[in-house]
Amino acid sequence: MTTPGPARLYIEWQRLLDVYQGFATTDEQLAGWLEIDSGTITCPMFMEGDFERRKVEGDVIRIPVKSPEMQISQRQQFADSCCDRNLGAALDDALRSDNPFFSFDETLEAVPIEATRWREELREADQLALERWLSRAGVLVEPTAAVKRTVIEFPLRRES
Repeated sequence: MTTPGPARLYIEWQRLLDVYQGFATTDEQLAGWLEIDSGTITCPMFMEGDFERRKVEGDVIRIPVKSPEMQISQRQQFADSCCDRNLGAALDDALRSDNPFFSFDETLEAVPIEATRWREELREADQLALERWLSRAGVLVEPTAAVKRTVIEFPLRRES
């Protein structure tokens, strides 16, 4: 007789991504935690006196937050992948600005197809990172991280 494996946990990917892609809080009462039994994202403030017990028993796990350095690195890799050298250079400049996240997004607004490619690549990479994190924590997820490849076609330019 075999014992059943761990149950799959339903994950709301967007909510989990929002915590992971957000900024780390210095207030531990507001830090994001995942309830292993329900897949609910919560924080110690909402669990009140039950938090310490649930943490010790392993009923909740702390959701990692992507570091600003990692966020900049992802944006730099994207800038380096741009076929349009002018756009790549503009994104490089944006990343060296005083407000790199805002400047990067503002620069991409001018090229919607690349902005879409950026959002898709970011979501895919972050979902896969979170799925690996959950796997290391022994959590099987449902649905699995959705990985999709989008073919982006560029119009032909004809010299007149």
